[in-house]
Amino acid sequence: MKRRIYLGGYVIVLLCVFSFFPATGEPAESIKMLDLSPQSGVMKDVGDRNQMGVRFAVEEINAAGGLLGRPVKMFFDDSQVKPDVATRKAMRYIMEEKVEFLLTSTGTHVAKALEPVADKNKVILLNYAASGDELTGKDFTPYHFRMCLSTAQ
Repeated sequence: MKRRIYLGGYVIVLLCVFSFFPATGEPAESIKMLDLSPQSGVMKDVGDRNQMGVRFAVEEINAAGGLLGRPVKMFFDDSQVKPDVATRKAMRYIMEEKVEFLLTSTGTHVAKALEPVADKNKVILLNYAASGDELTGKDFTPYHFRMCLSTAQ
């Protein structure tokens, strides 16, 4: 009887342990990110260069095995350097594509509009070019990560 109880306990422990690991051959779920850089208008050239850098970085990361073994899947869309356009597109990608990270570049006003979207939906906002001091100052949100200098710096 004791042997059966121990065997049953081992089986339960093994099932619990293996339920946390994907089955062999099953691909790891990708980390989904959206880059909202200008792809039109007078800032198109800046947006194009920003996105070339992001594409290069993602290719390098995925070639090295991804982030913690998970590939990165990038989406790119045009912010048009307009806060209302950027927030609408961000919400669509969060809801439809289950994006976990938002990237933004040009336009403090765009990044400022994306902060409440990131905060409400608990996604990370990676700001790599919007430099307004207020973004990580008085209007701080724990979901906003600045990867560039601020205007004061």
